Amino acid sequence: MSAHARLLIEEHGPAAVVTFSDLRILDTPAIREIREEFRTLVEDLGVRQIVVDFDGVEALSSSAVGVLVELRERLRTRGGEVKLTGLSRDIAHLVALTRLDVLFDIHPNRQQALAAFGQT
Repeated sequence: MSAHARLLIEEHGPAAVVTFSDLRILDTPAIREIREEFRTLVEDLGVRQIVVDFDGVEALSSSAVGVLVELRERLRTRGGEVKLTGLSRDIAHLVALTRLDVLFDIHPNRQQALAAFGQT
């Protein structure tokens, strides 16, 4: 597992599972760092399959939601895909409220998300 300022990344073959070091993703500087770390993961390291695991995350700002949409688009234009897992009740409610449940493939756990990529 490699650690970045805001993201923890585990490699699973061609896929990466990303978790957050912060429980509350609300402030602008943290969100900027998360955006840049996702950009590096996709553009510099060439990762095309990402599972974003929200296990332990208690709150997201609208800007953080925007970063997820940007990540999805960045991956989609490169033939990649992102899946979400580990959503708490509050995060799941936010995802449904913002209609991200239509954009993202959501799984109950990381194993099922990886399996959807053909990984275990």
